[in-house]
Amino acid sequence: MFFATSGAKILSIPSTSYDESSSEPSDHPSRTQSLVCLKACDDTGLFAAISRDTIYLWSTRPAVLLSLVKRSDATVLEDGENVDLIWKPDGTALVVVTNKGFLHFYDVHGINSKLYELQFSVPHHYLTGPGEGRGIPSKALRFRMALDIDTGVQWYEMLQLRGIGLKNELILCTQRSPSLLSLSWNGEVNLAGTVSLLDLDFYEDSGDGLAQIAANASMDLFAWITVTGKAYLAQRGKGVRNTPGGKGIISTWSGLRFYGGEENDAKATYVAINSLFHLVAVGTTTGEVHVFSLTEDRSELRFSHKCTVESARGGYGSVQLGAVSALHWSRDGYALAVGWIIGGLSVWSTFGHLLMCTVSEDVLAQQVEDSSDASMEQYFSGVRDLFWGVGSYELHVLPVEIISHDPITVISVLQFAKSALACSNIQDNSRCIILVQDDKLLLYEGNYWDFDVMNLDMPQWDTIQIPTMYITQNWPIKHTSINSTGHYVAIAGTRGLAHYSAVSNRWKLFGNEQQEQSFTVTGGMLWYRDILIVACQDLDTHNHELRFFSRETNLASALALHTERLPRCIVAMNCLDANLLIYAADNVMRFYSVTTESERVRLALQQQISLEGVIMNPSSVQSISWYSPAGEGTVEDIIHAPVVILSCGELSILRELWDGGWEMIGLSDKIEFFWVSRHQDRVGDLVNSLWAYDASGFKIWVNLNLTSNETSALVPKENLTESLHLHLDFYPLTIMMHRGIIAGVNQRMTVRTAMNCTVYRLDLRTHLFLHTMIRYMLSQGSEKEAITFADYYRHLAYFDHALEVLLHQVLEIEAETYAGFSPDAILPRVIRFLEHFPDYLDIIVQCARKTEVALWEYFFSIAGDPKELFKKSLENGFLKTATSYLIIIQTLEPATISGKLAVDLLERAFELEDFETGKELVRFLTSIDGPEGEVYRDIIRSNSNFAAFDNNQSRTADQTQNSNATDEARMSDSFYLEILISKHARQLLRKYRLRAFGRFAVALDFSMEVWLEKERNRSAVIDDMPMAFASIHEQFQWPWPNDMKQIQAIVKASSDPQTTIRRKTYAYADGTFARALDGGATEVGRLQSRDDSDPVLGASTQMLRRRAKTTFSPTKSGMSGIHTGGLSRPEVSEIWVLLQATLKSGCRQWAILLASMLMDLNILRDLLKDEEGRTLLGTWRALMLGANCRGYRQLLKAMEDNVGEEEMGSQGVTD
Repeated sequence: MFFATSGAKILSIPSTSYDESSSEPSDHPSRTQSLVCLKACDDTGLFAAISRDTIYLWSTRPAVLLSLVKRSDATVLEDGENVDLIWKPDGTALVVVTNKGFLHFYDVHGINSKLYELQFSVPHHYLTGPGEGRGIPSKALRFRMALDIDTGVQWYEMLQLRGIGLKNELILCTQRSPSLLSLSWNGEVNLAGTVSLLDLDFYEDSGDGLAQIAANASMDLFAWITVTGKAYLAQRGKGVRNTPGGKGIISTWSGLRFYGGEENDAKATYVAINSLFHLVAVGTTTGEVHVFSLTEDRSELRFSHKCTVESARGGYGSVQLGAVSALHWSRDGYALAVGWIIGGLSVWSTFGHLLMCTVSEDVLAQQVEDSSDASMEQYFSGVRDLFWGVGSYELHVLPVEIISHDPITVISVLQFAKSALACSNIQDNSRCIILVQDDKLLLYEGNYWDFDVMNLDMPQWDTIQIPTMYITQNWPIKHTSINSTGHYVAIAGTRGLAHYSAVSNRWKLFGNEQQEQSFTVTGGMLWYRDILIVACQDLDTHNHELRFFSRETNLASALALHTERLPRCIVAMNCLDANLLIYAADNVMRFYSVTTESERVRLALQQQISLEGVIMNPSSVQSISWYSPAGEGTVEDIIHAPVVILSCGELSILRELWDGGWEMIGLSDKIEFFWVSRHQDRVGDLVNSLWAYDASGFKIWVNLNLTSNETSALVPKENLTESLHLHLDFYPLTIMMHRGIIAGVNQRMTVRTAMNCTVYRLDLRTHLFLHTMIRYMLSQGSEKEAITFADYYRHLAYFDHALEVLLHQVLEIEAETYAGFSPDAILPRVIRFLEHFPDYLDIIVQCARKTEVALWEYFFSIAGDPKELFKKSLENGFLKTATSYLIIIQTLEPATISGKLAVDLLERAFELEDFETGKELVRFLTSIDGPEGEVYRDIIRSNSNFAAFDNNQSRTADQTQNSNATDEARMSDSFYLEILISKHARQLLRKYRLRAFGRFAVALDFSMEVWLEKERNRSAVIDDMPMAFASIHEQFQWPWPNDMKQIQAIVKASSDPQTTIRRKTYAYADGTFARALDGGATEVGRLQSRDDSDPVLGASTQMLRRRAKTTFSPTKSGMSGIHTGGLSRPEVSEIWVLLQATLKSGCRQWAILLASMLMDLNILRDLLKDEEGRTLLGTWRALMLGANCRGYRQLLKAMEDNVGEEEMGSQGVTD
């Protein structure tokens, strides 16, 4: 849920090159010392860093240095160097520990004067940043006293936490005769709280001290790391003992060793406690982190999981990680930051998903290139200490000092964005992706239904800047809520709230700042329609309330639609339609129905259930939600609906028994968040479902709640274990059921070596779950349900891809054992399932081509004979699919079979005018050498269809051509392919498919002019002029003109002399052909010159191969239709090319039709004025009159006016 963004900010300490306690500079200025420790005082906005002789006090907002104290050389020599510091929880004091066992006490006191003042030459307004509205804290350090511990203070090199600061005391471990020493903040020894480790029964390391002490006040737990590398969990109680002065209260300790002592255990180096999830993390010398889970009743500590970079990243053989030097849980418990002495740092989710890591391929490559690491940021080499800032939006990192490098004088601050689920774990926040940063929100555009997830060019994120007026005073943002449609967002910081509309792009804030500061949101917020429901506490009356605000009105206490008081603080809540479910700290769950009446809201308590004895600690509940209720969703249905509860990572469902009682059933552990389907998410027989993320993927339960009249073959398992598990390699944030995908975020890191910095970016990731759900249904024998489920997603662009993935996964699994032949095999079911979809032939062949050839025989023994699938593809006109099958057949079958099928495919391609496929097949048939190539050529020669003559005219032409072949060499494979090409060219002209004929000529690279000249008295003769004229209008989407001048203007504009036509033909992207344009005079020349041999039958094999290499992108001829005047240059250019070809070849009929379309009077006059033309004059005149089109009647009249009515041989035409 946490993702690093942008680059790291750098906080630098000032130079202290002389002794500031002296009035004069030293004769030997000392080098600035490296920082050795970094500690934050939680919830105060202060942190401190120490070097060996200096203490620095900082504020987090604004990030400025408030105070520093540099010790004199004499005190350093006498008391020792600084090695550790301990904060008092309220931030009023801190103690610095030295390596000689001295404790230096410092007070953090307020001062009257301002530490920093901005000075401008003229009055100047400026904006403050997040959390800076209250100005710079006026704090300073003041030395109070030094205390010498006779027995010394236990400290361990490279570990900074030696002791722990509590409200009334600080606890340290002494070095000699190891004991837990309790001191008051005045330096007095608390004898009652001091105990020797030897006196503790559970402590097994007699004589060895503690290297680290960690504590969690809310859980009243302590964790210890011993010098020998063992980890203990301890709890302190109170006991009574006799003293000389009477009976006294003393501290008693109980605990257990939970890590270390085993032979294979690496030594523990660091420990951190997560109070929200009851987890304890232990870092080791190997760089691994072992996480243990404490049961809610604290009766047992169990191993939970392990965080290792190798397993999370797939293994890096060259990675050498040092010991864990720092661990820190985020304030909300959803992220664990890990620092290594060598290797940098990483951030993990609660249960072990790697969110961010400095170990990456880019970093390893850079380290190999530059072994000095000079171009890397300092924390990449190693981390000494780290901590999460207030709100956990920043991670402060103190690098390790490296020998021969400059001293560490900077603190790196990494910026983070976190999911709204970490702010408020409500169901609507899991339905949309929204990330919260320090001062802005990142809203994923894919939340909206009209967003195209396949278009990678579309912007992925909408950046919403939080109003400065709100964030400066109320930073950090603690609660975020978005409605289910992604249009409304609400945020709440330390006080008040604000909400935003993505429709209007406007924020609404409280107009009265006093009202804004009078309450704080404690239990989160959620949207019901346009009403914002807020769980808050009134800071004046200390009442816990539910407040309802309308999005349409201004934010003001007086305009609240309703206020409902509650006995205790709200811990979690959710809503389902007009039903509100809340869980409060009194361990009672309440169900309210919400009604709106004349701008007011009414709440009606419908049900309340006490969970006393079921949930031990109410504050540990993270989220609650109704499971999808059975029935129509009435109040009665909601009352009996199960409730899903997530507490300390334990997912449970509370459901009603037959006798009216309730039972809590545990479903799974290690769950970070869950998603529950609603009525609108139903898909086929998948009536309802529950998705729970466990750091590795989603566990899915299906149909946990069905009514008596609802039936489904998909039923949950009897023991309520998950129905299936989806593994993911990124962190998911939402489930888009209507799109069949899971969307989430992955961390991407870019190393900028030139700038010596690293930039972190968010990489949006998606995962298809369609194939997994379908596979599950098929494995349950629910083929009908699987088909119904898949039909819902058939409209998606990636639907076929999902089915292909399904087939491939099942094939890979079952092929190893040939399980496909067993009765329970899934592969035959998948094949039967795919047959219900129109693209199943393509899905099968694409899957096969992406599978090893060794599996083809097994695969097609179940999927069907590839030859039969090839024939089905041909019948359906799926030429690309048939081509893919042909490649498989060529591998599995003899050349005689694949060659025959290749010829069939070639003829079918020409028949369907798929000239690109035809070109590729020509290349295929002419490029094969060796024995297999001879087989193909024999098939071509023996195919009678090639030698058949279409009619007597074509037979005469072919016999004439054959008689010229005097030897066997002339009867080559190219000879018969040329016959086939010529045959289909004739068929196109007989069908009046002139545009397709031109595209065919370009694809197969033969000269139209020469070929048409040979065929002008045969196949190029038009038998039905009106039909041919109508056909070419349809092919070119050419309008029937109402105005002759309009067409002439369009043609003229498309034939601008400044964009003149060259001689070389090329193909347009839409499949049309035309002339390339340059700046010379207008000229339409020959397409491409051929040699002097017969243009149709004399081409060699090399010529055919050259044809196959020409670029051509045909598409359908285009019947989308255009309005009159909507002509494009490619269409006009095509007609010009065809007109020139028909003119030069003497195909007068076609030339007349094309010139008529272009309204070219000059060409028409030349075509119709000679003796041959006059024989066509009557036919043309009848054609123009029969067109019943005003524009062509104008053309006829213009011709009469141009050449005279007598020459036209007819009476005038009236427009």
